[in-house]
Order: sequence, then structure tokens, then C-alpha cells
Amino acid sequence: WGWSRHVCAECTNAGWNIIRANRVYDYKQALEDGGGIYMLGPQNSSLVQQNWVHDQGTRSTGALYPDEGSAYSTFDSNVVTSMHGSKWLHLWTSSIHDVTISGNFADTGYYQNDGTNCPMVNNTVFEPGSLPAEARRIMDEAGVSPLRNKWAHLVRG
Repeated sequence: WGWSRHVCAECTNAGWNIIRANRVYDYKQALEDGGGIYMLGPQNSSLVQQNWVHDQGTRSTGALYPDEGSAYSTFDSNVVTSMHGSKWLHLWTSSIHDVTISGNFADTGYYQNDGTNCPMVNNTVFEPGSLPAEARRIMDEAGVSPLRNKWAHLVRG
């Protein structure tokens, strides 16, 4: 874990995590550092997929934020909307490495990729309100809903 503490994929126990089908919204209402989905350090073979992140409060950083030293993970098929002037992707330093950004959708073209070996493949920027069909499907399936999730009864509110 941590800020660039490991230099190889085999040097950490953190990994093989799946962050999928979450709806993250109204986050970062006061703090300046952080993101809707935040990672730190190498995350071997981890996958961040089919999440809908929207309505970030403060304008700093971004919705998808693998922080310093993050490595060996993939951000795929996520949807980012209503960022209010913030970035949809925040790879702010070269110590972030070997992170693949593919197939994501954002209603802003504002992003930062200063990572090392962090390819951006087939990501789609669309006009607010003009959702591609695949982005709409991801949004409809993100989060907890009594119609599609057997655990929804555990959620209050």
C-alpha cells in the first residue's frame, strides 16, 4: 500500500479487488482531496467497472482517482456525470503507473493523465443530457435498488 512503496506487481498483497456497479454521488462536499472512487498504491489486477459517479462537491481532483503509486489496475466502463468543473479522471503524477483507462463515459472532456504507461482506450465524451445507450444501461444498473438487488432491504432511507 501507499505512496510508491512498491515497484513491482508481486511486491504487494493489495489486489484482485473488484469495485463494480456502485452509484457514488454527492461526495466531497467539503474536502479538497479525494474522489468518488479513490485508490492508493499498487492494486494488482484490480478492476473498477460499471460504476456511476456523479455530482462531486468541490472542484479539486476528480471522480476516478487512483492516487500516488497506484498501479496494475483497470478502470473500465464507468460513467461520470455532473462534475461541476472537476475532472472525470485524475492521474496527476508519474508515480501512478500501469493503470488502464478503457471504455468509460464522461459528460466532460476535462481529465488529467500524467501517469506512466496509463493507456486511455475507447473512452467516450458526450454532451450532458445526450447519453449513449451503453452509458444509460450502466447508470440504470448502478447502486442498490429493490428491483434488482437482493440486499436492498438492508439499506435505510
